[in-house]
Amino acid sequence: MAFRAGADEVGLALAGLLLRNGDTGGAQSYLDRMADSSRDNPELWSLIGDLALHQGRALDARFALKEALRLGSRDPQALRQLAVLEQNAAEARR
Repeated sequence: MAFRAGADEVGLALAGLLLRNGDTGGAQSYLDRMADSSRDNPELWSLIGDLALHQGRALDARFALKEALRLGSRDPQALRQLAVLEQNAAEARR
C-alpha cells in the first residue's frame, strides 16, 4: 500500500509539472490514470480543477475545486481559483 501511495504522489507531481509547462494532454493522461486509485486525494482534485481552468471548463473547475476543499485541501491556489470562479458565477447571475 505504501508503494501505491508513493506512486500516486509521483503521478500527481508529474501531472502538475506537465500542466505548469502547458502540456494539458499529458497532465490529463496522468490524472485520468490516477482517478480511480486516488479519488479521495484532495491534491488530485485541485489538479483536475486547475486543468479544467486551463481548458476553459469553468463549471468542471468549480466542481473539482469544491471537491478538493471538501476533502481537506489547504492549497491556497485552489482557494483563490475557487473564489474567482464563484465571484464570476455570482456576477453572471446578476
